[in-house]
Amino acid sequence: MYTELGNQRQAFLITHGALLFAGGLLAGLALTFSLLGHFEIWPLIGKTEVEIPGSSRAWLRTHLGLIMNGLAVWVFALIAGRILLSEGQQKLYIVSVLITAWFNSAGFLIGTLFGVHGLSFGGNVPNTLTYLFFLIAVVTVFIQIALVLLGARRLSQA
Repeated sequence: MYTELGNQRQAFLITHGALLFAGGLLAGLALTFSLLGHFEIWPLIGKTEVEIPGSSRAWLRTHLGLIMNGLAVWVFALIAGRILLSEGQQKLYIVSVLITAWFNSAGFLIGTLFGVHGLSFGGNVPNTLTYLFFLIAVVTVFIQIALVLLGARRLSQA
């Protein structure tokens, strides 16, 4: 039997989207401190010299990347409330959405903290790890898109 994703499963995905979005906002703070060259939240915390690892450009990519991943999870959560999937396909859908978003986000963060891009396998450990996270996210995003197309086709035939 094919059904839409239930409210509890949608809420689960929406929660993960919110966590990723919040992570993106925190990365935005790191971007701000990187641009300032120090940590300061007036009037709560005065100017404190601290070295922020990673370049401002990398923090900008991480900030936007995590926000976009959070938004994407929200979109996929909302879509899942309309497409028709089997129980097993729904579980695969949820897992693939979460792996895509979290691994992609981890790739951004590791790349920023260690100054790597992860565009090819090898080099140092952070670069290899970033590459593997991005590669896994690419595979799982195609799985979730295939499930969306399958579920949408079933919906149009219902």
